[in-house]
Amino acid sequence: LIFIMMKILITGASGFIGKSIVELLDKTKYEILTLDHKQLDLTNMDKVKDYFDENILSFQPNGD
Repeated sequence: LIFIMMKILITGASGFIGKSIVELLDKTKYEILTLDHKQLDLTNMDKVKDYFDENILSFQPNGD
């Protein structure tokens, strides 16, 4: 039996919808990474690219 841990990135995790999604997924076996506007300004593409280069590459689906 092979079990693959699904990993999910949620942006806006401190907002109304984001909180609901996080709450729902916390009840599952998903691994969750959450971000809010204080951690990453999605309107600044240079910062988004830098953030992904530095942090998300180690958070790859089905890998460690």
